[in-house]
Amino acid sequence: MKTEQVNDYCSPEFDENFEQLINQKVIKWLPFVGKGYSDSANKVLLLGLSHYETDINDSDYPLYTRQVVVEQGIIREYTKSFFVGIEKRVIDSGKPEGDKCREIWESVSFLNLFQEPMPSPKHKANMGEMKKNWIKAIEAIKVVKPKNVILCSSSHNYINALKEVLSDNDLGLSVKEIIRYNLIGKSLPAKLIIKSNIPSWDEFNLVKLKHPSRSSEWKEWAHFLGEEHILGEFVAKFRK
Repeated sequence: MKTEQVNDYCSPEFDENFEQLINQKVIKWLPFVGKGYSDSANKVLLLGLSHYETDINDSDYPLYTRQVVVEQGIIREYTKSFFVGIEKRVIDSGKPEGDKCREIWESVSFLNLFQEPMPSPKHKANMGEMKKNWIKAIEAIKVVKPKNVILCSSSHNYINALKEVLSDNDLGLSVKEIIRYNLIGKSLPAKLIIKSNIPSWDEFNLVKLKHPSRSSEWKEWAHFLGEEHILGEFVAKFRK
């Protein structure tokens, strides 16, 4: 897709700040921000893990993340399991389709934690890699100031790495509370309430969601997201 075609589907509101982060080599790819994101009373940022060398042709293309979200989530040229998995859990449907799917992506922002392509989905990052990339991702998250961040990962190590990063670095954020929930399958859902000293952003929730490309227990995860204290207000409008 051409640059202007990709950006037609994105909000430009935060681009000046994102461009600064790219120039400072904090991030490599411009995060996607849907045109309805800023109008939402419950701003949601979906935090994926990475793009992969097996999928990407030009890793230096700054619009690559946006292009993927536009092609798969909005205009739906093709759709892979990650996107379908998110839609299943938000809409609470085994076969998500139609305008509701597109509206989900138009309502959220999206960022990958890792700003370099991983070799493959089977690659397991070590704690050092996780911590290094959390520091970078946090700077981008600060720009859009979400109310909820949904971490799409099956590994609890990402939560442990984030706790260490916030404890060891002066990033303007700190963990206020950690809430753990009952197992869903073999995965442990968790929510971190993170306090912020950044103007106009008091705190936000970070919720760990089993990686949505894995289809098992999607119904249980949909129920979990629908809880009032998780994403109940956000998902309700897609379940009518």
